[in-house]
Amino acid sequence: MGLSSRLHYSRNPLLLASAFAALFLAVANYFLFFDVLSPGVGSGSIKANMGAFFLVPVLLLTCIQVLYSTGVLHLVTRSFYFERRDFLKAFFVSSILVLLYSGYYTLVPSWGPYTFLTGAFRGVPAIEYLILALWTAVVILCTTVLIHRIYRFNRGSPRWRVLVLVAASLFIVVMAFAEG
Repeated sequence: MGLSSRLHYSRNPLLLASAFAALFLAVANYFLFFDVLSPGVGSGSIKANMGAFFLVPVLLLTCIQVLYSTGVLHLVTRSFYFERRDFLKAFFVSSILVLLYSGYYTLVPSWGPYTFLTGAFRGVPAIEYLILALWTAVVILCTTVLIHRIYRFNRGSPRWRVLVLVAASLFIVVMAFAEG
């Protein structure tokens, strides 16, 4: 009863390379646009104070987001759709999800997805809220479609609303790690 019996995966070098490419792009996007703001730090920006060393927390953040959401997706498919379980597929879907999530910081670089929370205090234009709402819908929809296609679910099993719920839950997991 080793680890390989719990983490079933099929060999697919293209899928693995694509997952790592998405992971790399997410790290690059976070490094370019993500920042941690702290009033106790000199300029208020941890990124500005750390310079190139900011890559370390960005790499940790991205890897934790991907691995945790991979684990959640793998557990869901293992629990409810045993014949569809595949760790590599879950890793690929999670890498794409984190890459799409990192897009928030490109679209709205001042606060990223937290414009919803902080915007009320600084008078954010309505267009930023519209962009964030639409991008949230796009991320959840893309993740839902990707789960459906990558796991090759047949029509009617599982229902789309279940997949949307799974995708939205994964989105919340990824967002929670960026928060804390």
